[in-house]
Amino acid sequence: MTNLQNIGKFTGIELATFKLNDGVREEAMLELITKVDNDFLQKEEGFLGHTTLKGEDGIYVDILFAKTQEKAQEICGKLMKNETALQYMNLADEPSVSVSFWNRIKMTNLQNIGQFTGMEFATFKLKGGVSEEKMLEIIKKVDEQFTKRRRIFRTHYFKR
Repeated sequence: MTNLQNIGKFTGIELATFKLNDGVREEAMLELITKVDNDFLQKEEGFLGHTTLKGEDGIYVDILFAKTQEKAQEICGKLMKNETALQYMNLADEPSVSVSFWNRIKMTNLQNIGQFTGMEFATFKLKGGVSEEKMLEIIKKVDEQFTKRRRIFRTHYFKR
């Protein structure tokens, strides 16, 4: 994970999920990620942070935080021309790869985000007739009634 001190400024992310090709060691992937972070991403304007997570069944999530969704897309486009980044991408089982870009629409305090070691991620579509404003109102109630009372909870954000 790169330094996430400025993460509160993000409004866009790139989120990729993937499995490693058979025989690829996680350590090899982590070495390449470190090189991509240090040699490329840290030098990109609008880049705010990068992290990789491991979930169940060998599924990994790669998240790039940027000032805007457009900047996240621009940086990812440049990654496709970076030799080390291509080596990293070639470790992934191509049929398992899914890449998407997101805009932040709501966020609670990200003051301690650099300390996180786990994440819950969910996607959903609003039911017909439910407005984004109504959803944000409900999220605010959830924040007040549940998440702020949990000591392990660091932050809560929604993106579209």
